[in-house]
Amino acid sequence: MSAAWIPALGLGVCLLLLLPGPAGSEGAAPIAITCFTRGLDIRKEKADVLCPGGCPLEEFSVYGNIVYASVSSICGAAVHRGVISNSGGPVRVYSLPGRENYSSVDANGIQSQMLSRWSASFTVTKGKSSTQEATGQAVSTAHPPTGKRLKKTPEKKTGNKDCKADIAFLIDGSFNIGQRRFNLQKNFVGKVALMLGIGTEGPHVGLVQASEQPKIEFYLKNFTSAKDVLFAIKEVGFRGGNSNTGKALKHTAQKFFTVDAGVRKGIPKVVVVFIDGWPSDDIEEAGIVAREFGVNVFIVSVAKPIPEELGMVQDVTFVDKESLSSLLVWLGHLWMT
Repeated sequence: MSAAWIPALGLGVCLLLLLPGPAGSEGAAPIAITCFTRGLDIRKEKADVLCPGGCPLEEFSVYGNIVYASVSSICGAAVHRGVISNSGGPVRVYSLPGRENYSSVDANGIQSQMLSRWSASFTVTKGKSSTQEATGQAVSTAHPPTGKRLKKTPEKKTGNKDCKADIAFLIDGSFNIGQRRFNLQKNFVGKVALMLGIGTEGPHVGLVQASEQPKIEFYLKNFTSAKDVLFAIKEVGFRGGNSNTGKALKHTAQKFFTVDAGVRKGIPKVVVVFIDGWPSDDIEEAGIVAREFGVNVFIVSVAKPIPEELGMVQDVTFVDKESLSSLLVWLGHLWMT
């Protein structure tokens, strides 16, 4: 599937950050990475990296033990396994296939998390120590050598700063979609949240459920880590009722994207709307209202829309549609390649 339609989610820039960079030679020095570089950010079967020192252990996201889900922090996994200490050092990363049942283990000051399934994995071993000089264009929190050890100030800012966006996921919780596809939406949003690089300096996300009456499940300001967002999504219950998506979209534009709710000045505002077929009310008018509030609206169909429904979307410059099942297949391919 072509990657040309990625902007249908309003997240194209963020997803493109996951594409592979130029491959280094086998004899190259380790590539400097940050405390929060994840396994899925390394697009090679084997790579030598250099973890900085002084990473905040409590902010690492690590899933599994020995074999880690690719959404885990590489440096966090290396400390967890005992390959390096929190003073940093060289690490060799090996890409592995996805698996089920990543276990939760407390080791070396890091409590890894359970994850039922992920599409790609990695493991870590001691890296080569012949050189500590890093190459490539990577942002590192490590200080350059100066002949004396510098006192480090703990880094509190987290997240992918190159992917700043305030994102609302508007899921369909109506009887029309049913419990099974409602859970499909939740699982999908959880996977996207894990791969976005959510953090104080990165993207922020919230969740709204459309049904008879819209309900804001959580705001942008409520959670600033991917694992907290994931757990919050799992707790969202199915509401039922009519699929008044247009009403929910208006409510999101007017009540969700406010300063008090955590919206940030100068940051793009995006709402990703999930629908099954066509909603009970006027979503086109709601999209216009949202655009007037400066919100970019993107529609994802959980089931493939019929031609008559596609024809009802007149302004294709601000509304795009794509099949969620196809999107999940493409994202799975992205994670595995």
